[in-house]
Amino acid sequence: MKTVAIVASTVAALMAVSIAPAGAVSASKARQVCINAAATQHNELKGNVQVRKVKAGKSGAQVNLVVKDVEVNCMVSSGGKVRYIN
Repeated sequence: MKTVAIVASTVAALMAVSIAPAGAVSASKARQVCINAAATQHNELKGNVQVRKVKAGKSGAQVNLVVKDVEVNCMVSSGGKVRYIN
């Protein structure tokens, strides 16, 4: 009976840990999200969008891009959604 209780509590603890959201978005995920958003906004192919700099932090990431010789700034929230693009 004790082993069943121990196994059940261990499984419950592991489930709670696996459901918890990640703290911040990765630099590669932010880069991909911003490339897609900039290409869509400027009606350009994804391959024509150049990434200049990616700075990831706790609350999200900032990505500097170049599309059609124009510098574009993109901010991504920690959840991976575009917060700002110009």
